[in-house]
Amino acid sequence: MACFLIVEPHFERFLAYCDQALEAGAQALAFGNPDWGPLKWAQFPFRPEVILGTGPLPDLSKQPAYRLPTWAGKPPYFWIPTGGTSGKLKLALHNEKSLLSAAQGFWQRFDLRVATTFCVLPLCHIGGFMQVIRVRLQKQLSGHGQLVFPDFKALREGIIPDIKGGHIALVPRQLQLLSTHPKPRAWLKQLDWILVGGGPLDAATAEATQDLPIIQSYGLTEAAASVAIQDGLGFRPLPHINLMINNGCLALQGPSVIQGFYDQPYDGQTQDKAEKAPDGSYLLKGRADRCVSTRGGETVDLDAIHNALLTSGLCLDVDVFLDPEQGVLLTHYLPINPDVSPENLQLYLENTLGKVHSLELRNQVPKPHKW
Repeated sequence: MACFLIVEPHFERFLAYCDQALEAGAQALAFGNPDWGPLKWAQFPFRPEVILGTGPLPDLSKQPAYRLPTWAGKPPYFWIPTGGTSGKLKLALHNEKSLLSAAQGFWQRFDLRVATTFCVLPLCHIGGFMQVIRVRLQKQLSGHGQLVFPDFKALREGIIPDIKGGHIALVPRQLQLLSTHPKPRAWLKQLDWILVGGGPLDAATAEATQDLPIIQSYGLTEAAASVAIQDGLGFRPLPHINLMINNGCLALQGPSVIQGFYDQPYDGQTQDKAEKAPDGSYLLKGRADRCVSTRGGETVDLDAIHNALLTSGLCLDVDVFLDPEQGVLLTHYLPINPDVSPENLQLYLENTLGKVHSLELRNQVPKPHKW
């Protein structure tokens, strides 16, 4: 049962590789992130038959052969990575049924007549790939719908698509970057809605963007992206998902929820702490583990960064924590000698864990941090 791995940063080429693989008889597609470093690729759980992409491609020849779990359902299958830039890599198993059910739930809540979807999220992530699935379903249901891939750097510089209306999905950092410049901000303001998810929206950005048509979203790879949106005091589930609280954390039920990862089943339990608000919505209260969500839309394992820097031979002591107001990771470190710079440590992390966005490295004595 052939499985193709796609490692491609370019939007149109990524989709072309998907179509090429399925036309060649692939029954499963796995997605890899071109930003991953050697340690991340070492966690990849299997050896695919074919690897497609234009960037540096990984050598997975020593990984175990690909096998399909017995509970996989009907092909085609989509192995979508989760775990964040520096967390433990897991591959969530979706199929057409789970992806389409999430897209159907989305369009039950949002207006099908909004013709244009702007995508600036990587397609190897569930947030970007689901925009493709939603537009394809939109075309089937309404006869219209177009997917546009604007260059994010061009948007920041005020080079705006000549298309009125539409909607876009952003992580908080992208929203902050676009909303601080007049031309992209004006473009955002005329959109039908801006879906913001992948991490917390810091108080300063939330206040500065009150005039924009923002809808905050809660979602995860295990349930094919958005499962709830801000409504009232907290978040309310989309039509395809049931939310509940189990042991103080959210749990999910619904046809878009995966049955498992490559190496383990999944029961719908999250590590996102929550409580019920008086109006029946769900209030998110952070993580129950040492993973945090940054304004860049990443789920980051703080222990992974801490341990990587401590074992680098460059630091005597390290403290890694999230600044909840800014949504950035702060890393205080004591260098082994004065020549060790933040740039040295950033490069080391990129070469081991992969790119870690929303990270600030500060040369100062770490203090005990209360969690």
